[in-house]
Amino acid sequence: MNITARKIIVEKKNPVATYADSAFSGIAIYDVIYDIDDYIVCEEICGSRKIPHKLKIYYTSRNGVPYFKLGGRRYKLDEFMRVGF
Repeated sequence: MNITARKIIVEKKNPVATYADSAFSGIAIYDVIYDIDDYIVCEEICGSRKIPHKLKIYYTSRNGVPYFKLGGRRYKLDEFMRVGF
C-alpha cells in the first residue's frame, strides 16, 4: 500500500525530529517507514511554504551512518534534534 507523504504528515501532526538550516528554513521529520528500503517522511520548510517529501534512507559504506538526499544535499540523521519525547 503506497501512502503519500502528505497523508502521513496530516495524521501525525507533531514532528519526531527537526533540523534548522537557517532562521527561516529547515526540515521536520514526521515518520520513518521501515521496509526492504527504509524511507523517511519529512516536510521542507522555506519561510511560509511547506513541501512534503517521502525520501529513501541511505547508509554510508564506512561507518553505516544513515542519511537522505534532498535538493542534491546529504542530511545525516544524527544531525537532527529529536523533539516531543
